[in-house]
Amino acid sequence: MATPVLLTPKEAATLLSVSLSTFYTNYQDWGIPYFRVGKHLRFKLSELELWLEGQRGL
Repeated sequence: MATPVLLTPKEAATLLSVSLSTFYTNYQDWGIPYFRVGKHLRFKLSELELWLEGQRGL
């Protein structure tokens, strides 16, 4: 089984072309799937890409 690619909030914000502060303010409202590793937020690249595809046409 392949290990999923995990992104930090900074990497996720860069992928979405938004500032880190904008990302932190909005990721939950935007419905971006996330989880915590200890106290740190992480985002699966595959889930973030699926979420991004779902935003087309909105």
